[in-house]
Parts: sequence; structure tokens; C-alpha cells
Amino acid sequence: MAKEPEPVEDLPSPKEATPPSPSSGKGGIITAVATVAAIPLVMIVTWEFYMMPSLKRLAKEQASPAPAAEVAEALAPEAKPEAAPKAEAPGEGSTYELKDVVANLSGAMRSRYIKVSFTLEGKAKNFPELMKTNEAKIRDATLAVLSDLTIQDLEEPGVKNVVRGNILQALNQALRGSVVDQLYFSEFVVQ
Repeated sequence: MAKEPEPVEDLPSPKEATPPSPSSGKGGIITAVATVAAIPLVMIVTWEFYMMPSLKRLAKEQASPAPAAEVAEALAPEAKPEAAPKAEAPGEGSTYELKDVVANLSGAMRSRYIKVSFTLEGKAKNFPELMKTNEAKIRDATLAVLSDLTIQDLEEPGVKNVVRGNILQALNQALRGSVVDQLYFSEFVVQ
């Protein structure tokens, strides 16, 4: 005769067998909120303590003269020709320096920014005084050009020349005339 099947022990249902996960309920929500809140904090700390010192150090290195030139100058000062006072040629103009113009870049997040410093050159007799008097207009026109840029614009080749031309055009329009002839960047940082 056929054997009767042996009784099988009752196994717990899948719901009973699975231990509660740590991400379910209030504990999971708290963990998610803490993680989301920590990300910007980590970004700020990284920027302040890692990126900014690196950028400042790089800017100082680029601004300082080459060490080889300093050594050569120290070893042979008599070989260096005397610098004659430079007379301003009739075509040369006066300059005015504008430092640290910072603007948010255009885009979805607006969390990226650009910082520029530059020297303006013009042929007007009172060019530096004219620029100082109109510095607010100059900064405003520059900010208008810079804040229209996107990160994609800044990845294009030759972007500095395009930005230079746009700033020159905006400045001359703001100053109501062809006052500024040239613009030379001394700082162009995108973050």
C-alpha cells in the first residue's frame, strides 16, 4: 500500500520570516533627510577648505615671476640693461583695473559662478577718472554679460575672446560712446 505523506512542519509565512528593514518607517525617513542635508554641507566644506586654497595658490603661482628669472637677475645684475623711462606713445592709452567681479552663471541650478578681474584701456585724457566715476555702471554691464553665460558656453573654445568682446560692447554702450578700447583679463575663474 501507499505510504501516507509525513506531516510537514508549518513554515512561517514570508511576511513573518522577513525582519523589518532599517529603511522602513520613521528611521528610514530620518536617514534619508540626514543624507540629503549632509550633501550640501560636504560640498561647502570641500569648497572652502580644499578648492579655494588650491585656486588661491594657483593664482599666486601664475602671478609671481618665474624663479629662473629671479635667479638670473640675482646672479648677473650688471648684465641687465637699464630700463629707460618709457614715454607714452601717441597711440597708447591709459588703463583702469577692475577686480573681483563675481556672477552666478545662467542655468537650471545657478550654483556655478564666474569670477573675473581685468584691466581696461582707453585713449581719453581723463580715462582713469572717468572709469572710477562710472565704476558702478561698469560693474553692472559686466555682471549683465557674465550672468547670461552658461557652463556650456564656457566650455566652448575661444570663449574668453567672445566674453571680452561682449563686455567691451556692453561697457561702451553703458558709457555712451567708444570710451574703452581694450580689455585684458587678469583673472578668469569658473566654479
